[in-house]
Amino acid sequence: MMAATEYEDGGIRVDDIANNNAKLEEKATQETGEDVYIDKEDTKVRELLSSESVRAVLLRKQSQPGCARVEPDEKEANEKPSKYTLTEKLDGTVLVVAKQKESIILLGNITVRCFRRRP
Repeated sequence: MMAATEYEDGGIRVDDIANNNAKLEEKATQETGEDVYIDKEDTKVRELLSSESVRAVLLRKQSQPGCARVEPDEKEANEKPSKYTLTEKLDGTVLVVAKQKESIILLGNITVRCFRRRP
């Protein structure tokens, strides 16, 4: 039997700390296992955005449909499924995180707040 290649994931609920950047950074650092910081400004995605330095994103329900995908690196693609979070299905604020050997790809016309690996 072949393993699923992808599944839907609702993200990690963070409604209670959504307006507290310090707590959000702490949570993202804990979930990614990396030292990350939150961008000061939102990022407006137009169609597609992928960056090696983005380790997590803050997502909210939006009028435009969009998606945050977490993809395993090529070496693990056969063993590990991709997961995706759809913005139109959200009813609050969630954190979508990439673990080591994973990357985040943002699709659609959406606005997110990025957490980046500290240089």
